[in-house]
Amino acid sequence: STFDGDHLLVKATDEPAARGFLGEAGHTLL
Repeated sequence: STFDGDHLLVKATDEPAARGFLGEAGHTLL
């Protein structure tokens, strides 16, 4: 579906930034 395609594209595009954000949040919280 179009939604699935967009979701995968967004996931692939945002993954590095998301990992960086989660990594920073993890260090802050833990």
